[in-house]
Amino acid sequence: MLLLDEPTANLDPAHVALVEETIREVQRQRGLTVVWATHNLFQVRRVADRVALMLDGQLVEVAATEPFFESPKDSRTADFVQGKMVY
Repeated sequence: MLLLDEPTANLDPAHVALVEETIREVQRQRGLTVVWATHNLFQVRRVADRVALMLDGQLVEVAATEPFFESPKDSRTADFVQGKMVY
């Protein structure tokens, strides 16, 4: 398992792409599970198979990437993916 906390924070787009591809390649080669913490929803859509939303230390929703963004079950998830403030 590979645990990553904002691995591309403050990188320019070219280096973000390089890091994402490197992580994907390592994941494929070694069959790793990757847990990737990020606030970047665009990145989530590019790299995730499954997505989880946590608020105040509580797990709100876990789903495959497409349903997470297109038909979330929890109203807080829907607000989050629409760019609304979530409390």
